[in-house]
Amino acid sequence: MSKENVQQAIPSFENVVCPICKSQKYLNPNMKILVSPCFHKMCESCINRLYTHGAAPCPICKAILRKTYFVPQTFENLYVEKEVQIRKKVGKLFNKRLEDFGGDLRKYNDYLEVVEEIMFNLANNIDVKETNEKIEKWRIENQALITTNAAKQVIIIIYSKSIFI
Repeated sequence: MSKENVQQAIPSFENVVCPICKSQKYLNPNMKILVSPCFHKMCESCINRLYTHGAAPCPICKAILRKTYFVPQTFENLYVEKEVQIRKKVGKLFNKRLEDFGGDLRKYNDYLEVVEEIMFNLANNIDVKETNEKIEKWRIENQALITTNAAKQVIIIIYSKSIFI
């Protein structure tokens, strides 16, 4: 593999341009690019300028945002960034375990298929309104189980960390 091919395969944020002020990371290496919940990139100085006085619309899609909503970009591909955020959010609500199905692997796999469909729909902007309604209905109907399984997960994490200390 040539040096050029290797450099193309390595993720690079150097050619990033802020869509608001048109500043380039290549020319301003200290520029920090952050990502909004609507997955639009902006430099930190534009975010500070636009959201200093509180909530304001995203200049790209007009969604109402706050300065605190922006996070550093982890992945070069925003689709991956979006999918990871969706998986975190949905995973907190759809947290059933195999034991919740009495060990029935078929039912558990069917449940996982439903969860994957929800994540796919949200990541690809398919039936977003209906999918969010489905999530909200699930959250209301399963609040006790969600809380119980979240507590179990905390116990598992604490236990696993104590083993390695």
